[in-house]
Amino acid sequence: MKTEIILIDDDPISLLLSKLLLEKTDVLSRKIKLTSFDAPQEGLKHILNLVKDNKTDKCNLKVLLDINMPALNGWEFLSQLNIFDPEKEIRVIMHSSSKSEQDISKALTDSRVDCYIVKPMEATKAMQVVSFFT
Repeated sequence: MKTEIILIDDDPISLLLSKLLLEKTDVLSRKIKLTSFDAPQEGLKHILNLVKDNKTDKCNLKVLLDINMPALNGWEFLSQLNIFDPEKEIRVIMHSSSKSEQDISKALTDSRVDCYIVKPMEATKAMQVVSFFT
């Protein structure tokens, strides 16, 4: 089964860095598709379309999600995701610059969230993401 990792971050530099480091982990040879969005609403719309088209049966969807974003933050994104994926099959890694114990604890108590990674993305963190998602 193919895996799609969806990167969602409003910071274009962080998004580019994450994508480049994930690509260097050899995700492409593992048949992992990387898709990125700098607007969380667009990422959510992409996921919803995949769910509606029943493409989630043929593809594992994974999300690398920032917390602090305008219009729709990471917590609101998770709430929206719960509406059309109540079984929590779509897994999430929170990826934020926040080192707040409150944010980390809140993320890790959500049963959809596999781990919390503090920005910036680094090679070892990229490997951690890939190992969680494959």
